[in-house]
Amino acid sequence: MSTPSPSPPPTSTEAPPSFRGVYVAGYILLGLLLAGVLFQRWFRPLVLADPISVVSTRPAIEPVARRPEAGGEIDPRIDPNTASWAELTSLPRVGEAMAKRIVEYRESRLASEPGRPAFTCPQDLEPIRGIGPQTIEQIAPRLRFPVSRPS
Repeated sequence: MSTPSPSPPPTSTEAPPSFRGVYVAGYILLGLLLAGVLFQRWFRPLVLADPISVVSTRPAIEPVARRPEAGGEIDPRIDPNTASWAELTSLPRVGEAMAKRIVEYRESRLASEPGRPAFTCPQDLEPIRGIGPQTIEQIAPRLRFPVSRPS
């Protein structure tokens, strides 16, 4: 039995592997890591301060109107014929959008029937989108309307 003789080392025409490919792969991985960090910071920013509080658009103090027919007595109710949309938002179940719809409806009624108030009772608010019987029931005690005097 003969022992196999060691084979000569292979002769290759290729150059030994360079480290250029390793550097390129490292730079690609570093770039992906940086892109991932930037992506995280963009969609989930780092919070270092106290949270920002939400500021309400509703007035802190309810609007107060004086009733001349009661001798200057303070009336906390709101007249929907003269109230701004900001004042109307202090009513229950009335947000900014609904208050703006009330003002818009009031202005259209005043344009079509000048000289008459747009609202004379709570039920006059029913044609406004979003106001139904339940809403009227809740806001009626907080509304005041002009008193009609016989001529």
